[in-house]
Amino acid sequence: MKTFLAICAVLFSASFILAEEQLFAAKPSPEQVEWLAMNTMFVCLDPATWQGREYDNHSTPLEKINPDKLSSDQWCEVAKSWGAGQILFVAKHTGGFCWWQTDTTDYGIKETPYKNGKGDILAELSQSCKKYGLKLAIYVSPADDHLGAKTGAKTKDPKDQEAYNKIYRQQWTEVLSRYGEISEIWFDGSNAVPVQDVIEKYAPKAMQFQGKHATIRWPGNESGIAPYPTWQTVKQKDSVTGTATAAHSDPNGDVWLPFECDTTLIDHKWFFAPNLDHKLKSVDKLMSIYYTSVGRGSPLLLNSTPDTSGLIPESHVKRYKEFAAEVKRRFGKPVAENNGGNSDTITLKLPKAVPVNHVILAENVREGQRIRQYVIEGKQGDDWITLVPNGSSVGFKRIDEFKTQTVSELRLRITKSAGTPLVTKIAAYNVTESEAAAAADNQLPIEKDWVEVITAGQMNPGSSSEPPTVFDISKHVLKPGEYRLIIRNEKGEAVSAESLDLIVKDSVIENRIRKNPNQQGEYLLNRQEQVTPDTPTKLRIIMKGNFSGSVMMRLVH
Repeated sequence: MKTFLAICAVLFSASFILAEEQLFAAKPSPEQVEWLAMNTMFVCLDPATWQGREYDNHSTPLEKINPDKLSSDQWCEVAKSWGAGQILFVAKHTGGFCWWQTDTTDYGIKETPYKNGKGDILAELSQSCKKYGLKLAIYVSPADDHLGAKTGAKTKDPKDQEAYNKIYRQQWTEVLSRYGEISEIWFDGSNAVPVQDVIEKYAPKAMQFQGKHATIRWPGNESGIAPYPTWQTVKQKDSVTGTATAAHSDPNGDVWLPFECDTTLIDHKWFFAPNLDHKLKSVDKLMSIYYTSVGRGSPLLLNSTPDTSGLIPESHVKRYKEFAAEVKRRFGKPVAENNGGNSDTITLKLPKAVPVNHVILAENVREGQRIRQYVIEGKQGDDWITLVPNGSSVGFKRIDEFKTQTVSELRLRITKSAGTPLVTKIAAYNVTESEAAAAADNQLPIEKDWVEVITAGQMNPGSSSEPPTVFDISKHVLKPGEYRLIIRNEKGEAVSAESLDLIVKDSVIENRIRKNPNQQGEYLLNRQEQVTPDTPTKLRIIMKGNFSGSVMMRLVH
């Protein structure tokens, strides 16, 4: 009998452990954990820089492109100045201009006067990154207007696809094999060309942004906001689309796919143009972004815009330093901190009763995101008061801000977790003059009001047997981001379309409109491309049978 009970106990224990392991199936790779600890500086330089535009219109003669003062050392110094650990360089943007020595195109640095056509910015930057101890990441646009490839690397004429596939594969082979270790790869707008074998050969540990093998994702905005709660996991079916966003986050997801929060220093420009210093984001604005990215466990990808000389302007250099100084002022020295523990209740004793208004938490994400709900309390005399009543996700880092209270001890109570909580840090801070943090939205992004973008009178889309109707909704899509859509019939009921496509620059962009997994009857429209007058946004709709109705839309963030 004892033997039987012992066997039952072992089996029960084994089943419990198995259930717990299944619960934490989504764990980051060692490379993803290392990546989470590192912010990145984008470097965007392109013929568009000489045009003062966001997209290259091929109007600049190649003999005019000569950034003769370019210093990749300066770029690295700027990145280091605000705490970035990596530089992400746009080696080729959508216009097709290549900043390295390549025979895949006749539109690149070889055709310019820069160093008599012998220059190679990637080679220079690779050496500088090694010198300054920075990682190097590379962006090679799948789209290439010069060679006729649109978003996702799809050629307008299908017969040209195979030829472009060979070119794009060769471009990635060159940039991954010549310049040392590459830590991150960007397929902006996703990628349909098979290049995974090239990546596995030359950069098997590199993070991948978008594409079916993505290991990091876009949050759905270019505002530097990771929506809260910030779950870094998704379902496999959403991961393989290559375009998953915050809308697909799932605390019980089976794939670890963390956010990279990209935003600009100039509001809202990715490339240099003259006389834009009045659009430089203030330090307070940058701190607000810091709270909604790094403060939610998601690395910040902050842009830089070298000018036509090749240097980052001095006014920008100054702003990066001011930003870094403010981060250090606020979080350089805690009032007290400890290493947490594996318990649902953790205390932090302070040296004495002192003012506190911020707490930074962290959990061991190597074992997944376990904490689901928590409360932070402070001790005043013999009583405990609530400081943070409704905390949710923690992850790699969580910055909580609250009204200043004088307390002698802090208590973290984890009220819901998936298994044993693994807290690695609890730290208390007293931040003075914290206006920027107060302005930061510490919950979900504020959504705009619903707008009728297609009225009942306009709505007469085709059916599967008739040509679809295309609607221009450009006046309602004023910036990149994620938009919610609802199609309503004459009764006001939400209905589904037989087909619903996003069109940008007269090209259909695949997988950019999908059903909202969190709201029945809604769609999510994902506009990733920069919005300019010459990049209109259109909807192509096919409905089942005869239909009359309208389409409503709202910006999520």
